Amino acid sequence: MDQLPSLQRSLDQLHAVTSAKSLGSSAAASSSATNKAQFLLAGRGFDAEKLSRELRQHELKASFEPKESLGACDLDGFLRHHHEMIVVTAIEEALAASTRAAQQSAMNALTSEFQSSKAKLMQDLQGKSTPAPLASQRPVNLPSTTSTSFIPAAKATTSTQPSAMSEAMQVYAAAVRAYFQAKSLSVPEFNLIEAFASAAKSLVAPSLSTDSAEHESLCVWELLGQMTQHRSSTSSLRSVALAAGARKFFESRYVVFIETKLAQLNAPRGGDFGRRALVLTYVRDVQQILPPQQVWAVVYYLLRSGSLSDAIAVAEGQLSSSSSLPLVIEALQHIASTSSAEKVQPLEQANPALYHKLTTVFDTLVATNKSSPSLPTNRFEVAVVNLVTGRDPLFRNAGVVENIEDFLWQVQFCSQQHTDPLDVATKVLALVQPSEFNHTTLGGVFEYVRLLVVCQRFDAAVESLAAKGFVVEAVHVAISLAPHIKSNNPDFFTRLLRQYIHQFQTTNPSDAAMYIACHPDADMVRALSSDLLLDTVAFQALAGATDPTDGSRIPGALDLYQTRTEVREIVLWASQQAQNQGRHEDALQLLTLVGDVEGGMVLLNAQLTRTLSTPVCHVDWISDGPCNEMLLEL
Repeated sequence: MDQLPSLQRSLDQLHAVTSAKSLGSSAAASSSATNKAQFLLAGRGFDAEKLSRELRQHELKASFEPKESLGACDLDGFLRHHHEMIVVTAIEEALAASTRAAQQSAMNALTSEFQSSKAKLMQDLQGKSTPAPLASQRPVNLPSTTSTSFIPAAKATTSTQPSAMSEAMQVYAAAVRAYFQAKSLSVPEFNLIEAFASAAKSLVAPSLSTDSAEHESLCVWELLGQMTQHRSSTSSLRSVALAAGARKFFESRYVVFIETKLAQLNAPRGGDFGRRALVLTYVRDVQQILPPQQVWAVVYYLLRSGSLSDAIAVAEGQLSSSSSLPLVIEALQHIASTSSAEKVQPLEQANPALYHKLTTVFDTLVATNKSSPSLPTNRFEVAVVNLVTGRDPLFRNAGVVENIEDFLWQVQFCSQQHTDPLDVATKVLALVQPSEFNHTTLGGVFEYVRLLVVCQRFDAAVESLAAKGFVVEAVHVAISLAPHIKSNNPDFFTRLLRQYIHQFQTTNPSDAAMYIACHPDADMVRALSSDLLLDTVAFQALAGATDPTDGSRIPGALDLYQTRTEVREIVLWASQQAQNQGRHEDALQLLTLVGDVEGGMVLLNAQLTRTLSTPVCHVDWISDGPCNEMLLEL
């Protein structure tokens, strides 16, 4: 009995230990059941932990918390509870996705309705009649502004259509583009005529004959390059420099002719080199001229090939062969002493006595030849005396002046002895009629063009080229001469430029804008640029656009050749012209390009007033919600 209290304590302790073990095993069993449940859910594609977190975020726990403790539930109750949570989460996600889809669909519907309403509004503003045709008479009295800077712009977007420019057009356009790039970089030494000559040379294929259009065009460019090589400040000196350049062109061509002739005949030249040996071989073996005429022939052909110093040296070595040689040598030395000056002083003013003696010799030789044709007269002596005195620039010396180039060279050499070369050129054009050239052949067409160029009738040369179908060459000749000579017929150049750019302005609007910038008249440039905008409707490519990301302005093709102020004036003028032609939508787009909000509102108000004053009912588009939104946006 005494042991009963002790036994009772032992039972109590045993019960306490058993209870503790039961609780521990129960907690372990609960944890094991939870892991198994999550494993089973994961096998079926459910993330119980993620769903539990989302449920806690949506505050669904208070509504779906089980009334009884989870610890007291079995495994089936635990799985049933999580299944309910999964269903609730799926419902919430489906509801959110449906809401987002409905909102996006509503936004798309509103946008589509807004665009259709906008198009309907612009159609109502324009009316039911078709837009008026483009006006044929283009205004030119635009307000002028002074170009102060050049704005480099990004390359404008071009049309995706195939280019309408031929190979020759593209080659010449590349030269014009290089000219404007050099101008933007302030390169003073860029020669546009040389660039065009290089372009024409690239078009000459080795297989082409020498009488092809490409060869003839290259010859014209070489002539222009020589004539414009030296610039003068005054118009009188300019004509003298042009004449001197033409003379050097014919001299260099004759040297090539002599070399080609000797190569064809395989004429032996010996061991001597230089211009003098070349001419001596030509006179002896090709012309087969014997003394005493040989010395005069050598002097003439040395002058013809541009070697004045060699001509003096040959004449000084043959003083005894003719009584007039000393007089000719003195005249040649006078020409050589003043050759570096811009204008050679005429022999009649510098040395009247010598001039009188030489003209007497010339008149005697000509009179003798006319009165007694049977008597031998040295035709080369007559030619040389005529050259140094300039007695008769139009003198036709048979056997010496054999072609048009010989004649034109004689005219230019004799014009040195005259105060105004243009007077001599006028006499040439009065003597040589266009009917003397065969205009049905390429050679005849370009020979006449070279005659006009040598006589400094550049406008007539351009017109002649254009009339014979060489529009590409005519346009670029006119462009190249603009910095050197002021045109007497600017209207013709404007019409020619319109005709040229019309061929490719749709597919190459940027190139068309570049050629318009070549026009020397600033007001005409703005008028032609405005017409280009309306004809091509390439508003963004020409006038620029607005960057939607930051609202900055993206320059267009016009910005490459005009200042920003001038581009704005061009666009505003084009907008005004579009309104006059009934193209209100184009007018509004042009105003938008330059950011003229006030002008756009004035245009919309005017068109709304005009539309509402008509008997046709337009209540539908006025009361339309998206239309109101568009008006508010504008």
